[in-house]
Amino acid sequence: MIGERNDSHERHEKRSSGPVPAEESIATMPTISMFYGVIIRMYYAPGEHNPPHFHAYYNEFKATFSVDTLELMQGELPKRQLRLVQAWAELHRDELRADWQMVTSGEEPCRIPPLQ
Repeated sequence: MIGERNDSHERHEKRSSGPVPAEESIATMPTISMFYGVIIRMYYAPGEHNPPHFHAYYNEFKATFSVDTLELMQGELPKRQLRLVQAWAELHRDELRADWQMVTSGEEPCRIPPLQ
């Protein structure tokens, strides 16, 4: 599993936009971005439940964030990673909204550049 994350991270660095390859899908929740050890995913299925949201993973921590308000909806992250995820989401809110439109239509979301 750790090797998969590293491979996925390397592929991400080489390609920062476009649809997420099917081989990276994890139970239809592909990784859309990775930065500083944080993995961002968005579940895709027709009629995905509102409100628009994305999932962040960091080590054993899991959290769900609102795309519209950037507020933590569920779960927890360490304070530093929480701030990083919210800063990234603020910079990429339009892309997150576009990805949400795609996932509610059953399409795979596009990659979003990492926080740098």
